[in-house]
Amino acid sequence: AGSDALSATDRVAVVAGGATDCTGAEICAAAGGCSWMHGTVAIDGTGKLVWSTTLEGLAQDTEWRLCFQSAGDTVWQMIQTPLDTCGRVAPSYSATPACPTPGEAAVLTFTAGSDALSATDRVAVVAGSATDCTGAETCAATGGCSWMHGTVAIDGTGKLVWSTTLEGLAQDTEWRLCFKSAGDTVWQMVGGSIETCAHRVPPSYSAAPACPTPG
Repeated sequence: AGSDALSATDRVAVVAGGATDCTGAEICAAAGGCSWMHGTVAIDGTGKLVWSTTLEGLAQDTEWRLCFQSAGDTVWQMIQTPLDTCGRVAPSYSATPACPTPGEAAVLTFTAGSDALSATDRVAVVAGSATDCTGAETCAATGGCSWMHGTVAIDGTGKLVWSTTLEGLAQDTEWRLCFKSAGDTVWQMVGGSIETCAHRVPPSYSAAPACPTPG
């Protein structure tokens, strides 16, 4: 608390890091306002106000300022300490075979980034030209894209192993992978791309004589 005791009906708002006052805080904190204002406010056992939120919709790796309004007051006060949001590191992956052929067995192994991995994490494939994971949720949902079929498990080293055939993906094409941690709402794009290959070409041969006689 500052000058006043805190209450569960006090309000908090986030404004741009370059702001010099709390202009816009009222609109942002109002019902139906900025998406990142969703959350719950409570007073803990020591009299401190606890705001539980996901800050959904705020840019990562950015400085922000917090504004505070006491219950029943009309004035927003700017809190002097800035709030920095961080970027999350998506997991990295490797594929076996390195260039999987759609319709044939493949294994994609993911190594943890910022978060530990779990068997309920989700993976999706999006177009190679994609710059974000728009469409990943629809594709990964039950009954979504056919190439999302497969099994997810955690191996003995804590890596996530996705066994799949990538059935339905075009061959000889570049794709991007998106990843979502269990219970999270945000899809992260995994660095790098994955390329699918055409069906394997069997070897050629020659015979001597050209027309062998059995026996």
